[in-house]
Amino acid sequence: MDVHTTPDGAVILDPHLRTTNPAIYAAGDVTPGYVYVAAAAGTLAAHNAFTPDPQPLNLSVVPGVIFTDPQLATVGLTEAKPRQPVTTPEPPPSAWTTLLAPT
Repeated sequence: MDVHTTPDGAVILDPHLRTTNPAIYAAGDVTPGYVYVAAAAGTLAAHNAFTPDPQPLNLSVVPGVIFTDPQLATVGLTEAKPRQPVTTPEPPPSAWTTLLAPT
């Protein structure tokens, strides 16, 4: 199948969740990253597998979690980030709308 992995066993992906075999996409526990992103990554992998317009996985709003007692979490910008030039990102398309849209 020619799907390459990292030394610790994670599947190597491009930004569109495609493996080293261009016919295979991956998401979830076999990929590097956060476990709580798996549902969004799976939806995006399905979108990218069946459409000619693949989208990258956007992790810009994934919270950071520290498993302590009490639990701590962060999300958003660092203090330095708002001082950088502003760009307006395009909203991601809905994978299901694209998959189910009439052709």
